[in-house]
Amino acid sequence: MRKMFILIFCLSAFKVSASTIFLNSCFNFGTKVSFSFINCVNSNFSTIDRSLGTFSSYCSNIGNELNYGFVSCVNRNFLNITSKLPVFTSSCFNFGDQVSPSFVNCVNRNFREVQRVFNSQN
Repeated sequence: MRKMFILIFCLSAFKVSASTIFLNSCFNFGTKVSFSFINCVNSNFSTIDRSLGTFSSYCSNIGNELNYGFVSCVNRNFLNITSKLPVFTSSCFNFGDQVSPSFVNCVNRNFREVQRVFNSQN
């Protein structure tokens, strides 16, 4: 009986962990794009990919300024996620070469919305 209880407990714990995702909030300190921000964004996309079975592109940025290519990649990945999950994500825009707080907030808002919808369905 005790072994059966432990088995049921372990299986239920596995089910909860397999059906819940936790995404990090990504922060960029200063006006230059930081490696930690880029890494956090890509890590969140990888977590979503493993859970949904999607394939998001790795979004790279060259230099200290936020490139249009990075912004486009992030928006394309969110669009890809919306094809698998009934979630609305905003298109995120960056104004200028520096990392705008509105871009960072938009990306984090989209990640929170994806996490909320995914976790509510599982």
